Amino acid sequence: MKNYKYIFSSCLLLVSLCFSCVDESVDLGPVPTSSDATFTFKVSEENPNVIEFTNTSVASIAHWDFGNGETAKGNTVQGIYAEAGSYEVTLTIVTKSGQASNKNTIVIDQTDYSLVDIPDYNFLTGGAEALNGKVWKFSRYVEGHQGRGVRQFFYPNEWIAKSLEKEGFGHYDDELIFSQYDLKYELKNNGDAYVNNNALAAFTNEFGGTVSGGSEEDGWKVDVTVNAQDWTWKIERRGAAKYLVISDNAYLSWYTGAKKEFEIMELTENRLYLRVEESDNFAWYYEFRPKEIADKEIPKDVKPLDSQDLFDDFSGNGNIGFETSGALEFLEAFPNIDFNGNDAETVGRYTRKSGTGENTWYQNYTAELPYRLDLSERNTFTLKVYCLPSNDFETISPAASNAEGLGDMTLSPTVSLRLEDSTDGENSDNAEVVYTLTEDELGRWVELTFDFSAYADQDKYDRLTLQFGGEGHTLAGTVYFSSFELNN
Repeated sequence: MKNYKYIFSSCLLLVSLCFSCVDESVDLGPVPTSSDATFTFKVSEENPNVIEFTNTSVASIAHWDFGNGETAKGNTVQGIYAEAGSYEVTLTIVTKSGQASNKNTIVIDQTDYSLVDIPDYNFLTGGAEALNGKVWKFSRYVEGHQGRGVRQFFYPNEWIAKSLEKEGFGHYDDELIFSQYDLKYELKNNGDAYVNNNALAAFTNEFGGTVSGGSEEDGWKVDVTVNAQDWTWKIERRGAAKYLVISDNAYLSWYTGAKKEFEIMELTENRLYLRVEESDNFAWYYEFRPKEIADKEIPKDVKPLDSQDLFDDFSGNGNIGFETSGALEFLEAFPNIDFNGNDAETVGRYTRKSGTGENTWYQNYTAELPYRLDLSERNTFTLKVYCLPSNDFETISPAASNAEGLGDMTLSPTVSLRLEDSTDGENSDNAEVVYTLTEDELGRWVELTFDFSAYADQDKYDRLTLQFGGEGHTLAGTVYFSSFELNN
């Protein structure tokens, strides 16, 4: 115990001696003020947009903020300014007794975009080495090169342009040229323009021209040569979003309205995908590719024509491969609730869900085939259906809740089979047979026949869609499926 006391006493003595050695009279000097933080600057001999800064403060460490987003440390540094404008430069000095800052404003007279190395600028213009800029064109061979969607969605849910769908309207040969020098944008429209129907008056008021083709539904072809010599562009960041902004007298090949600000959905070396909201409650979508890519026709991978057996018992036995869409719930191998008219132990249960929006409007059971259906001889399908009589076919889904233009709706006692072309982005040229169940067909198994003999000469369908209750509304309902097949 005595040893421990001795060691402890020694430690106390050492600590006491250490504190007694501090010289409280050391003078660190006065705390620096802004007047102590001094610096000079001059234009470099190599480039007027490169400024050389020198710290002239006494006994200090220099930290610099060049006012252009860049910083540096050191007594002699360079600031690089690509764009013309005024910049506030801040020098912060650190001494033994504290720190202080001082500011000065420099003015850059001319823009020099050879100094810019920003990925978005380089992607859009080809970079400083591309003296004549970079040429973009509509990717007309790609499905989705143009589109339309309601504003609240950020994808073209209303219309997706098919390959060459708008051929002959005057914009597929347009060249959009973006240059890094002076932020120049040029449009070579080759004597015509494609204009949306509701934007025709705005376009002709701004650019003139004469309508030479088109329609109210498809839009208009306008014969006009635009003067694009003084057009400009810039990219602006607004929170997480980026926008391509063009000058007030410009447009981007396809005229959807007077807006000049286009949200950049994607900008890479080989793709420019834009979105613009116009005053008609829609958003319009543009996809451009570099000219050398856009002009290459994409070979179509045409599926073979075939007439194979198709069948599905919705209990794991089949060769089709249906999948749900939207909020639909489909359970395979569900216990059969009625063996009268169907001795299968298990069946499929199709349950529409209620809710809001597009997810509930379209609740389908769909399968895409690896071939196109040959309907020349085999064109009749059968399906066993059990529709619950407890389904509510009277409650109204109001127009405000439904897909645009459909008005008030109810759940309909219908089952439909639709044959679709998977390459048709609009699903505008389908073949559909709709069966309406009568009241005495509810609550029992019924075998339905879907006769497509009227489409025997068609060879484009490669997708099957089963649907219960109609579409475009938000109402729930349940039906059971069994024994689907293509008949001989």
